Amino acid sequence: MIEKTVESKLLHQGKFLTLKIDTTKLPDGKHATREFVEHPGAVVILSMFDDGHVLLERQYRYPIRKVLRDIPPANSIRTRASACRWRSGAAQIRRRAVRRDAMNAAS
Repeated sequence: MIEKTVESKLLHQGKFLTLKIDTTKLPDGKHATREFVEHPGAVVILSMFDDGHVLLERQYRYPIRKVLRDIPPANSIRTRASACRWRSGAAQIRRRAVRRDAMNAAS
């Protein structure tokens, strides 16, 4: 099941992502082309509350030109601070936090 790299071409080297196209040798000896993105990896904070709700934030995603609900990335200082502020605010009013939107409206 392991493929061996025969050739690798760099299509684009950006600040964050690398685009490549590789030719690989399959276990049966045939060749295949693999187009892929190399990404440095990511970490997220999944804040789950006692009632099973999770913390999501709205993020504009340029490739699809839409705003989606997404898990906040842990490498975003702004997002970590926002998540902590939201949890803290929910605790202060002694209510279960079920939507991040409510905290944004109050801050």
